[in-house]
Amino acid sequence: MAFSMATEIERDLISARTKEAPRARKASGQPLGRPKGPGKSKLDPFRPEIEALQHNARQLLKLDEEERNQETQRIEILWRNRHLCAFRAHEWVPGRYWDLIITLDDATSEHYSMFFVEEEGTASSFRAMAEVITEWGLPSSLYTDRGAHYWHTPEAGGKVDRRNLTQFGRAMRQLGVEMIPAYSPEARGRCERMFGTHQGRLPKELAARGIDTLCGANRYLAEHYRPAFNAEFAVPAAEAGTAFVPFIGPGLADILCEQIGRTVGRDNCVSFENLKLQIPAQAHRRHFTKVRVRVHRYPDGCLAVFHGPRKLADYHSDGSAAGDPAADVVRARAG
Repeated sequence: MAFSMATEIERDLISARTKEAPRARKASGQPLGRPKGPGKSKLDPFRPEIEALQHNARQLLKLDEEERNQETQRIEILWRNRHLCAFRAHEWVPGRYWDLIITLDDATSEHYSMFFVEEEGTASSFRAMAEVITEWGLPSSLYTDRGAHYWHTPEAGGKVDRRNLTQFGRAMRQLGVEMIPAYSPEARGRCERMFGTHQGRLPKELAARGIDTLCGANRYLAEHYRPAFNAEFAVPAAEAGTAFVPFIGPGLADILCEQIGRTVGRDNCVSFENLKLQIPAQAHRRHFTKVRVRVHRYPDGCLAVFHGPRKLADYHSDGSAAGDPAADVVRARAG
């Protein structure tokens, strides 16, 4: 008790003594605190050296910023962004409305892939990337709009959900390709201007050659129109070379496809969108009842069932087993 009182008394005395000196200084009219203005710092003797160091630091920051800008420009010119654009429902030939899918370079405007489809979607996006990767290699990043097959967007017009991936987003992550969602109107405007150019040229060229089918139009795009367009409108990169990374190894088709998890039923079949996919006999396992498997749906509509990395069977789009002679005969007669 006595020690506690003594400590409290000592604290009060120290506080009073600390406050007394500023109070007396203020009463005598003297200013309180550190003197204001230049020439009052302990570092004044070192001012020339400090200013020289600050000047050098500013110069280094300026050079570093210029180098970063040049590096950013070089990266964007060579390989940073590939645009995947789609222009929907235009009458490219009389009475036929198709979607035009284009993959192009962000800096040079070179078209890497270009084709018509009946309707844009996940399958057409997989096809575009397959064409680019097969001919050129893997890009570093891919710039797309915020369509539902590219991104999940919880709120209309809001930020995309980078965790809840679409089938296309899952495939790009599996390949190591960074996806960049388009938010700026400038990015969309660039695609619109480019499509305006194609709208003005393509219908006339297709009509002049008497092309009125989807297959014929796509053949013309690949063999004539795209090479001629690139020769006329693509600009050379600021530096030679490419940063496309070659895709090494099999299995690209099993990445660029829809992958849907399913549980095998008691009849050793997989139920998938009103189809029954019968798993054939396997040498390494008697049955797959209640086992989780993965259904792959490829852009052409064909299917496959996987158990882990092992493919169990291939199927036609109607669910019949691929390679079944009887089923192939029935399909040929029906088609």
